[in-house]
Amino acid sequence: MAGSCRGGYLEKGKDRVCYPGLVMAMAWGIIVGASCLAGGEDGKAASRAWPVDQFGAVPDDDQDDRQAFQRAAATLAQYPGSALELGPGTYRLGAPEDQDPCALTFRNLEGVTIRGRGANLTRLLITSPRHGGVRFFQCRDTRLEGVTIDYAPLPFTQGRVLAVCRASGWYDFAVEPGFPLLSEPWFADAPKPYGQWGMLFERDAPLLKRGVPDHLLLDRWQQVARSVWRVWVAKGAEPVLASMAVGDRFAHLARHGRCGAVFFHQCRGGGAFNVTIHASPSLAVCVVGGGPVTMDGLIVTTPPGSRRLVSTDADGVHCQQMETGPRVLNSVFRYMADDAVNIYYYPGRVIDRLSDSVLIVDCANEMRAGDRLVFFDEQEGRVTGEAEAAALEQVPGEGGILRVRLMLDRTIPNVQARHQGGKGDAVYNMSRCGAGFEIRGNLMSAHRRYGMMLKAPGGVVEDNVLDQLGGCGIVVGNDPFWPEGVIPSAIQITGNLLRDCGRSAPYGASPWGANIQVGTWSLRGPARDRATREITLRNNRALNPMGAAVTLTSVEQVTLEGLAIAQDPKVVPPREAPLIRIENADDVVVSGVRATAPRPEVTALVETTGDCGGVFSVSDLHATLPPGAPLWRDERAARRP
Repeated sequence: MAGSCRGGYLEKGKDRVCYPGLVMAMAWGIIVGASCLAGGEDGKAASRAWPVDQFGAVPDDDQDDRQAFQRAAATLAQYPGSALELGPGTYRLGAPEDQDPCALTFRNLEGVTIRGRGANLTRLLITSPRHGGVRFFQCRDTRLEGVTIDYAPLPFTQGRVLAVCRASGWYDFAVEPGFPLLSEPWFADAPKPYGQWGMLFERDAPLLKRGVPDHLLLDRWQQVARSVWRVWVAKGAEPVLASMAVGDRFAHLARHGRCGAVFFHQCRGGGAFNVTIHASPSLAVCVVGGGPVTMDGLIVTTPPGSRRLVSTDADGVHCQQMETGPRVLNSVFRYMADDAVNIYYYPGRVIDRLSDSVLIVDCANEMRAGDRLVFFDEQEGRVTGEAEAAALEQVPGEGGILRVRLMLDRTIPNVQARHQGGKGDAVYNMSRCGAGFEIRGNLMSAHRRYGMMLKAPGGVVEDNVLDQLGGCGIVVGNDPFWPEGVIPSAIQITGNLLRDCGRSAPYGASPWGANIQVGTWSLRGPARDRATREITLRNNRALNPMGAAVTLTSVEQVTLEGLAIAQDPKVVPPREAPLIRIENADDVVVSGVRATAPRPEVTALVETTGDCGGVFSVSDLHATLPPGAPLWRDERAARRP
C-alpha cells in the first residue's frame, strides 16, 4: 500500500492528516447568517469583508471573544477571497474547549485575509499561557495583517536574585511587581526538562549576562516570603550557579507546546504581514509543512516602555517539514529565549534492513512516496545513501512514533540499521526541509542562541543585521545533537552585518564558534564527509567577532569574498583563535578579506588545518594583527610529506 507518513498514521486519502503532539479534531461553531451576509444571487460573493463584531466579538469589553471568532472562521471557509475586519481595541481569546493547541483556529480558508487596523491599534490578547495563539490549518493564500498578539497572564516571570547557595543547589528569587508569581499552575505543569528553565540577565540592561551559560534548568521551588521563592536547579545544573550573583536579574520561563503565537500548519502561500508579537509560551511564528509562507514586517519584541526581559519563550520563526522554504522579510526579532529563525526537517531513523532497497523506519516527520531521501551516519558524519521513496506501508511501532516499511527506488547497500554503540542512520527528507528560503532585510538582536539555523538547501540570506546575540550569528549545517537536519547546500549569504555575537558561554569558547559557522557535523564533532557544499559568503561584515568571524568545517565548494572584520581593542574575545578557521575542506576560495584586529588573542587572519584537500585559493588579504600573527597559517595535513 503506497501512501505517506504523516507522523501519526499512513495517509490513505487526501483528507487525513496527523502530526505528533498536534490534535486535529475541531469542534466548530454554527455558521451565522452566511447567505444573508454575502451578496449575489446564490448568496456567495467572490470577495466580501465582514466586520468581526457581526459575529459577536466586541473589543475592550473584557469578555472572551473566541467563540465569536470561531463562528467567523466557519463562515470565511465558505467564501474564498473574503476578509474578516478587526476594529481597533483588544479582543480576548481564551483556552479552547477541546484539545486544540491554539486559542483560535481558522481552517480550510482560501484567499482570505484577517485584517486589523494596524499593529498599534488592534490587539489579540491570549489569556491562556499554556496555548498557542492563532492557527491556520490547511489554508491557501491566507493572510494575517495589522494586529498585535500578546499574553495576559504572561508565560514567564522575572525578578532579581537575592541569595545563592551553590553547595545546596538553590537560589532565592524575588518576583518583580506586575509579573506572575511562581505559584501560578502553568509554571509547575510546564513539561520537564525544557519547559521549566530560565536565563540570567545583566543587572541594568535587557541583555543576557555576558560570558555565562545561556540557560538554567530548574527542578522545583518553594515560597519563602510574599513574592520570594527558593528555586532548586535540576540535577547536573548546579555548576551554572557559579555564574549567578546576588543582584542579577533572572527570567523564569514556562514553555508550553511548539505551535506559536501564530501557527501555519499545512498552509500554502499567505503568511503574516505587519504583525507584532509581544509574548508566546513557545514560538512567535511556527510553520509546519506546506509552503511557501511569508513573514513580512513581522515584529517580535517586548512592548514599548515595558520592563519585560523576554518576548517569546522560544524561537522567532520556526519552520519544519516545508516543501518550499519561508520568506522572512523586513522583520525585527528581539528578546526571544531561542533562535530568531530555524529551518529544518526532524529526521527519521533506520531501525531494520529487510533488503538493500527495503527498510523499516521510525518516521518522525512527514514523508511521502516520491520524496528524495538522504541517509546519514550520525556517528561518523558520512552520507551512506540517497534514494527516492517508492512506497510506504505502516507497520506496528513503538512510543507513539509512526513506523513504516520504506521501499526505495534503488538499492543502497551501505545504509545501517544500527551502529556499534548507537542508533541507525538518520533519514533526511530533502523534499520537506524548507528548501528555497529567503531571509532578507531583518534585524535580529539581543536574544538567546543563534540568529539563524539553516538546515536546508537553496536559500538566500541578504542584508540582515545580527547584533548582541547569545550564540553564533548565522549557522549553516545539520545538527545531529538535537537532532535536526538536513545537510544544506547552494546558499548565498551576502551583505550581512554581524556585531557582538556570542555573549553566552559556551558558544564563544568552542573552537568552531563564529559569527558565521558553516559545517557538517557528526555526534563526535566535525563530520568525515564534506557534505555541506556550494556556499557563498560575500561582502559580509563581522564586528567584535566571537573568537573567529567565520569557521568552515567539513565543507567543499565554498567561496568567501569581501569579508570585513573589525575588532574593538577594548572587547576581549573568549579564546585565542584565527579570524577565519578552515578544517577538513576542499575547493575553497578566500579573497578580499580586510581586518583590523590587534588583540593578542588573534592568532592569524586565516588558518587552514586538518585533513584538507588540495584545491585552495587564498588571496588579497589585508589586516592589522598583533605581532607574530600571520595572514595565513597553512597547517593542512594533506600538504605534509
